[in-house]
Amino acid sequence: MYTYLFFDCDNTLLDFDQGERNAFSILCKELDIDPGSYPLYHTLNSECWKEFERGELGQLELRMERFRRFLPSTGTTASAQEVSDLFLSALSTEGIPYPETKPMLTELRRRGYRLYLASNGIAFVQQGRYKACNLLSYVDGAFVSEEIGYQKPDPRFFDAVCKHEGITDKKQCVMIGDSLTSDIKGGKAAGIDTIWYRREGATKDDVIVPDRTITRLTELLELLPPRSPARRPAPDSDR
Repeated sequence: MYTYLFFDCDNTLLDFDQGERNAFSILCKELDIDPGSYPLYHTLNSECWKEFERGELGQLELRMERFRRFLPSTGTTASAQEVSDLFLSALSTEGIPYPETKPMLTELRRRGYRLYLASNGIAFVQQGRYKACNLLSYVDGAFVSEEIGYQKPDPRFFDAVCKHEGITDKKQCVMIGDSLTSDIKGGKAAGIDTIWYRREGATKDDVIVPDRTITRLTELLELLPPRSPARRPAPDSDR
């Protein structure tokens, strides 16, 4: 039976896609960029994040490189640095939990599990998003790759989380997330069980195979029964 649940944040607990679109809309208004160019930005940004996961780009490089690739198509005279700063500032306010996120976390906490956010990302952006939706009140801790110094799927990310929390038995841990190449590959490399949140349209991989697969976040409540006397629940409403 598991004790420690590691949750990916973006597109697992929080609607990153909507937050990204909102931040991009702010960017377009400020710099007079065509909002219809979002699909191009999204594609280029996804490419950069894959390169980041493979260790081909560093965190600071990623922030700039996606806009270096995108800006030539926009006609704006703003620099990649200026655009990046504006975008990240807007994105840091976009903490949008899915409707089932907080009730599910509250119930898992009540069942006796210890819950942690385990996210790749830029520290101040993630922290701002957590604060915007009061997400930290529902978990026992939060870890961001920029602060740890390693990003998923690097097993050292998970090793650092376990060391910080004094976890010595990885069999008590499970990583839950929507990304096969980041969450599932990383968890397996670290010797941690994995649950893949297979979102609509996601395709399986013959090489990266999770221990369990769910298609609805609330399926976790079917997989994870009560393990101990009830803990103090998270708040019913945001403060």
